[in-house]
Amino acid sequence: MSEKLSTKCLTVGSPVGFDFASGGNELEMMMEGFSWTQGFSIDKQTADGLQLKLTPDSKGKERTQQDTPLRELYLNVSTSTASGKFDRTIVISFEPEIVFRNHLADPLVVWQRASPSVRFVNDARRPTLWLEPGQSAPFYPEGGRAKCRLSVNLAAEDLSSNCAIFAPVRNSLGPILLRCSDGRVIAVEVSSSSSSGPVYIHITEPSERAPHR
Repeated sequence: MSEKLSTKCLTVGSPVGFDFASGGNELEMMMEGFSWTQGFSIDKQTADGLQLKLTPDSKGKERTQQDTPLRELYLNVSTSTASGKFDRTIVISFEPEIVFRNHLADPLVVWQRASPSVRFVNDARRPTLWLEPGQSAPFYPEGGRAKCRLSVNLAAEDLSSNCAIFAPVRNSLGPILLRCSDGRVIAVEVSSSSSSGPVYIHITEPSERAPHR
């Protein structure tokens, strides 16, 4: 980003005010270990639902998802309007595309599967996430959420090609049942609060009505 007129540091979950120079309405952003994104307008009609792609900065520290190096990272951009006397203020949110929540009593491992759109040379390079019981954590799929296919297994069983594959899209029929490599069945439910925000994937004990995979 050249000739930065104004920069602000955003910590997780903390809002910060930002004032544009006269006539300006475009932003760029970066994260540690990644380069600046391309500029994007904060106009509500164009920013809401925008997907930002960040690529690693060769000069910076490699950023990982736990122990897995991230070769690219996608963030959702959503906008809203503040209330009351601040009703002319635009609120811009940067969020991960996927957030997992482990409701089970056992640790889990989640990983991205190869697909026609996304290939991996070996398991060490594929996005992988370990979840402790009760833990919530963001997941950053390579290629973005639209091209993502996932699997879940008990952490003690590790990654296994025998596990079912699912897409992180909301199912109108409710949770789906997935079989782990040891034969245990778990339920996966995908929800979202808005069309432009992240999807939330809840992993729970199954109910009798969930469709099976």
